[in-house]
Amino acid sequence: MKIISTKYNEFGPVQLQDHGSAFVVSYPSTHPDTKGYQKEQKFSKTIGSNAWNDAQKFAAEKAKEERSSTFEGRIEKVACSYVDFNEDEEDLYHGAGEALAVIKKNKIVELHYMHDFADDQAKALCQNLLDQQNNGAKIWLGMCSGYSFCELQELDMGRTGAATVMRKIALKNAMEGFSND
Repeated sequence: MKIISTKYNEFGPVQLQDHGSAFVVSYPSTHPDTKGYQKEQKFSKTIGSNAWNDAQKFAAEKAKEERSSTFEGRIEKVACSYVDFNEDEEDLYHGAGEALAVIKKNKIVELHYMHDFADDQAKALCQNLLDQQNNGAKIWLGMCSGYSFCELQELDMGRTGAATVMRKIALKNAMEGFSND
């Protein structure tokens, strides 16, 4: 048996394996009675079969299907973690830049670009984010680029999170107009 690829979702690994005569996709069960167990789907390599393509497609569907139920499950973990904006979120995207995302019901409902705030607005932004977090929202810091939200870091908007946001806004504002001429 050779493991061809492994992707993770919130329930565990989704593996595409080569067993010689068949490709096997191993994926985590989401049924409450069998949570924690792996399930398997076999794709026989018979003549004329499309086993490779079928197995790849099935593995991709399982990885995405199981992950997409939560915001955290949508995070792709490669060189840097990222989330693609879905159709409901695309209108929030206004180009590249560091931003804060407000997550409610596993969707980005607000996107606050750091470059849109002056130093004197940082405290009000932090209070707004803390209020939303206290009402069940999650706050994530990241970089917007190419209709993706990447380099993700979940923030607790208490003192540490607020200090991070205010420091980043102050640094961004201090660097405006700076050049290395």
